[in-house]
Amino acid sequence: MDHERSWEVLAAPLIWVELIYRGDTQKMPKFFGFAYTGHYFISDGEKLTFYKNKVAEASARKFGPKKYTEASFFDYFGQKTQEIEANLNSLLSKFEKEDLGKKNNKELCAYYNSFLDNYSNIVAFYRFSRTDFYEDLFNNLRSEVPEPFESNVSLLLSNRFDELKFEISPELRFLFKGLKKIGERRFELHKVFVGALEKAGKLFGEIGKRAGLDILETKMCTSKEIIDFLLESKEIDNEEIRNRLKGFKFIYHDDFFEVVLRTNDKKEDLSDSGEVKGVCVSKRAVLSGRARVFKDSLAGTLPEALGKMRKGEILIASSTAPDMMIAIKKAKAIVTDVGGLLSHAAIVSRELGVPCVINTRIATKVFKNGDLIEVDAERGIVRKL
Repeated sequence: MDHERSWEVLAAPLIWVELIYRGDTQKMPKFFGFAYTGHYFISDGEKLTFYKNKVAEASARKFGPKKYTEASFFDYFGQKTQEIEANLNSLLSKFEKEDLGKKNNKELCAYYNSFLDNYSNIVAFYRFSRTDFYEDLFNNLRSEVPEPFESNVSLLLSNRFDELKFEISPELRFLFKGLKKIGERRFELHKVFVGALEKAGKLFGEIGKRAGLDILETKMCTSKEIIDFLLESKEIDNEEIRNRLKGFKFIYHDDFFEVVLRTNDKKEDLSDSGEVKGVCVSKRAVLSGRARVFKDSLAGTLPEALGKMRKGEILIASSTAPDMMIAIKKAKAIVTDVGGLLSHAAIVSRELGVPCVINTRIATKVFKNGDLIEVDAERGIVRKL
């Protein structure tokens, strides 16, 4: 197969998918000289799943380490992300302060285009700091970092150089100081990456009001449909939009994308497999506890869901985020579907000294709340007991 299931998220509308596409195929080449293309998304009306193109993944693994080892890369990444984050936040603040109802369609379209442009900039940097782009960098370091490799890499990424039992070169010290900065910036970018679309609700609400759509339906439109409506008074196909709420497939092509209605997909049942394998990124231990499962959502994790987490439970999530810290601090261990050594889960688990297994791909599908499970954070195996 040319594609592989990678990650999923709840409550993700079509325009967000288009913005991921723009970040991957237009902004990433602009900022890094690499186009991350050939993928597709499937929405079943409840969740959105990203299917990664294996050829693109292989190219990213080859290209990423070259970029990450450039002397100027870490400063560039830090300075540029601060700049584009400030630009986006300034724009979102403008939406809140101004009376968008007084703007004419041309002015509203200019705001809409500005939001798309600024947010897709964020996407490019956020996505370039995914594991595909740096994982082979760590694999290439095996000759320089002795066993236990994962434990030593955790110390290096935490910049706890004085705890190492081997000598490291100035180049290796510089590299891991930079990687720590990338992880911290990604940590900070996460909030705007998942929250900006909701913060732009006033803009989408005003556009929807003029088009006869609610906010969610407006976010289910492509950018071309919105721009054609605002600038050319071209009517939006409301029936098509509402059918997208039931499910769609979004396909990357070289210079364009395609949206196909998709319903009645057979849902995959993995609940009986009972075991998953991943990568250990923190404290090595074997322990057991009850599972507490959280699903990713662009709306964030609801406080009432976080409040159900009990001290000593095993936190299982597609990925973790800063808004989950109240639950993370209660966790006996952390298990995620996706993530790399610079992911939020990896960073906080190292800081808290909590066992963590990332990149299991399907843990949130295999386990349910209350399951008694064992986390083997020495071998990266999580299983039902």
